[in-house]
Amino acid sequence: MNPYKEMLIDAIVGAGFVSLEHGMLAERMGHATYTGNQHNPDFQWNRVALRQLSDEGLQEMYQKTKEYQWAQAEAAVQQVLKPSIILPGE
Repeated sequence: MNPYKEMLIDAIVGAGFVSLEHGMLAERMGHATYTGNQHNPDFQWNRVALRQLSDEGLQEMYQKTKEYQWAQAEAAVQQVLKPSIILPGE
């Protein structure tokens, strides 16, 4: 067992899926299993499949997931900070 690889897998599992499309792509690649139903789509990471990936592949997967989450959070913050009332002349 490679502790570094297990840490990366734990990080990916903890980050979850950023969207339905992300879960569907992971499922198509064999990295996740669909566990939801028609009303509640859900996916679970396949740890056995993730262990087959290289450390670099896992790092990239985690980094892209976090970058997407950070971008979504930043967009949400900008939306909240946007003035809701525009005064004449502004």
